[in-house]
Amino acid sequence: MALGVPRNHIMEKMGGGVGTVNCVYAFTRDKAPAEHAVKEMAVLTIPPGASIGYHKHDVNEDTYIIISGTGVFKDSDGKEYNVGPGDMTVIRMGQEHGLANNGNVPLVAVSVVAAQK
Repeated sequence: MALGVPRNHIMEKMGGGVGTVNCVYAFTRDKAPAEHAVKEMAVLTIPPGASIGYHKHDVNEDTYIIISGTGVFKDSDGKEYNVGPGDMTVIRMGQEHGLANNGNVPLVAVSVVAAQK
């Protein structure tokens, strides 16, 4: 269960994206102890046509593990990749990324945010 965060938290225009993203958090970065590398974990559900906007991670890294649905992942170099079930993406500290659902069903992904401090 999430600590201090509503279990089903709806994010509007997440990361500057389009539409809403449903986030189910295991825990959030504001609750993670400083000595733990993994700062946040969540299951993200992105409806068709919605997206997580292209945004930068200044102080942490982010991994997406695609569970179901299809989408387009944009990496730090601006390259776009089609993603689907079983695909994994990683961006490092200082890099940018975004994820858009280009399919007809919700895109479900696990997000793991980690940092060295």
